[in-house]
Amino acid sequence: MKRFYIILTLITVTYTCTEPYDHNVTDFEDILIVQGLLTNDTGPYSVYLSKTISLNSDSAIYVEDALVTIMDQLG
Repeated sequence: MKRFYIILTLITVTYTCTEPYDHNVTDFEDILIVQGLLTNDTGPYSVYLSKTISLNSDSAIYVEDALVTIMDQLG
């Protein structure tokens, strides 16, 4: 069985994509991204807001001074 995995790994490595993908995206949508983790444990919780960026950009655009309200089905 170990020999099978070694052969499978060699085949996978041999036939992987080696050419770079050239993305020709010139425009993008300005969308709000909401990141956070909410659980049934007691908070505090963190929610991070950012905006989508172009593929050519090097840094994220974070949204600051936003009011975020977290509510459940009981209000």
